[in-house]
Amino acid sequence: MLHEGLKLHGPVLRFAPEVFQAELAAWLNFGEPPDDELLWAILRNDLIKAFAYAPRHNYALVHAMLAWLLNFGPQGSFGSADAVTRWAIAGGLHGSPSNGRKVS
Repeated sequence: MLHEGLKLHGPVLRFAPEVFQAELAAWLNFGEPPDDELLWAILRNDLIKAFAYAPRHNYALVHAMLAWLLNFGPQGSFGSADAVTRWAIAGGLHGSPSNGRKVS
């Protein structure tokens, strides 16, 4: 499901829910905006929304995801609304632009 190089880095990808992993993989590999509001808020660096969307027992996932992105996330794939817009337009790591899906 995930790019082999990404799978090796950090525990968050192994312990995150499968749907979360799949959406993260689609985002990183192809620039497909995630449907998961928690992941989308994390990627946009909207921490208020990230913690609002995260159930109390998933605060650790938010922390782990932020740490993973800072340490292993491809440059430009996260950090602000502008950064994620550019990532989606570029089509992620594989350069296959999002097919008109909303990026905001």
